Amino acid sequence: MNRNSALFRCLRAGLLGCLVMALPLWAQTSVPSQDKPQSGRSDEARERDRNQNPQSDQAPATQEKHEHGAMTAQSYLDHTSRANASEISMARLAQQKASSQDVKDFARQIENDHNQAEGQLKQVAQKDKLQLPQSDQPPAKESREEKELSRLSGSEFDKAYIRHEIRDHRQAIAMTEKASKSLTDPDARQYAENMLHKQQEHLGKAQQIAQKLGVSTSMDMEKDHEMEKMPPK
Repeated sequence: MNRNSALFRCLRAGLLGCLVMALPLWAQTSVPSQDKPQSGRSDEARERDRNQNPQSDQAPATQEKHEHGAMTAQSYLDHTSRANASEISMARLAQQKASSQDVKDFARQIENDHNQAEGQLKQVAQKDKLQLPQSDQPPAKESREEKELSRLSGSEFDKAYIRHEIRDHRQAIAMTEKASKSLTDPDARQYAENMLHKQQEHLGKAQQIAQKLGVSTSMDMEKDHEMEKMPPK
């Protein structure tokens, strides 16, 4: 009886030993079969995310683009210098072709004031190490408008020139108001504040002349003028 009990205990110990030795082998064969596909799916998921959301890898470029879209001292000076050139060129044409003495005198003031403004702008650019356009020629759009004006004469020219000045000074005032509030460069901001007063003065005089000439000074005057030029149906 004792001999059988001892034999049973030996068999039981042997079986337990075999089980203990088999457990690590079973874990090595079963666990990787679950983890490896999960790891593969994770990599694929990350790849899909990158393909579906390319903006996540391009955030710095997007931010830089937004920064470039804001008004800077450089962009303001560049635009203002071109506007000065356009106003000076238009004013010289008006002094030659206008029939109204009021229009001639106004054009002479425009030329003098914008020449002075351009000189001050160059001082700001030099002080702050900014660049101005190399050419003093007006932009292409203004050149086309000047060519159209040059075909007119007499009262037609007077009215067209005053319409042009009212429209351009309204646009200039809107941009200069924005510049005087948003620019961080103190010299450029001060220049904008000074220009704003002069532009408002020019607009007021242009509107006074327009009333004398019988030209509408409403905000829709450009639209009304375009309708006047349309051929009758």
